[in-house]
This record gives sequence, structure tokens and C-alpha cells, in this order.
Amino acid sequence: MEYLAALPNIAIYAIVGAACGGVGVLAGIPLTHKGVKSGLILIACVCSPQITKYLVLPQVNVYRTVTEMNKTMPKQIDNVTTLNSVSYSNGSFFYHFAIDDSVPADADINEVKTSGLVGMCNTWRSSFSSKELSSVVYEYTIHGSKRSFSITPSDCN
Repeated sequence: MEYLAALPNIAIYAIVGAACGGVGVLAGIPLTHKGVKSGLILIACVCSPQITKYLVLPQVNVYRTVTEMNKTMPKQIDNVTTLNSVSYSNGSFFYHFAIDDSVPADADINEVKTSGLVGMCNTWRSSFSSKELSSVVYEYTIHGSKRSFSITPSDCN
């Protein structure tokens, strides 16, 4: 992913187009009729922009976002909260926070979700609608213990 993220989008389209054309050629090798071979190659090449737009570029863009955001970390959010990093895995975007030891160990982080849900949903609604993300996980480390909550599309309906 790192290699693709460093390239301009037009180059990514070209690489995926070449790969799809190659798949079309390979799939057509066992076939003897030239029209079928040409059709497979054509179908593969015609599909490549859609594959790039809907499958490859969303992943590349999330990787780029995570990389850029992490360049500015850690970031003090308020007097007790530090955002240490962000990450992405299997359709979920993660925020990794640390909470200052002045906050009681039994603090309820679900209050953060309850009080911030409208704003969080406004932030992530388009990514949920486009299926770029399936959830956003807010992970907090409080007195060495990890606690988290997730925002999913169903939370934002």
C-alpha cells in the first residue's frame, strides 16, 4: 500500500488497468476462439476504472490519511486527553487516546460517545454511506487499561 500511496492517482489507474488487462489475457490463453480472447481482455480493461475507483483508491486514500495524521502525533486534545495515533484495519478507523492519570480509573468513556454522538456521526456519515468505513473505534488508555467504544452506521441513523 505504501508504494501505491506515493503514486499519483492516474498512475494507480494505469497499474490497475495493466493488471486487469493481464488477467484478461491469462484467462483467454486456454480459449481458442480469438473473439472470446479479445472480449475477455476488453471486459477486463473496461472494468479496471471501476475496480480502481471503488476498491483500490478508497484503501489508498485511507492509508494516505492515516500516514498524514500520524505525522502530527501525539496531539494534546484537552488538558487530560492526548491523541497518540490513528490507524485503519479491516474497514475500521481507530483513534488511540491516552487519558491523564488525574482522571479517575473508573471513568466511564461511554459518556464521551453519548455526549459526542451527533458530532461524530456528522463527521463519519459520508464514509459510512459510501461504505468506505464500517466503524470508527475510539480507544482510550486510562491508568494502563484500554477501553473503547465504536461508532457504526446504525448509531448514526
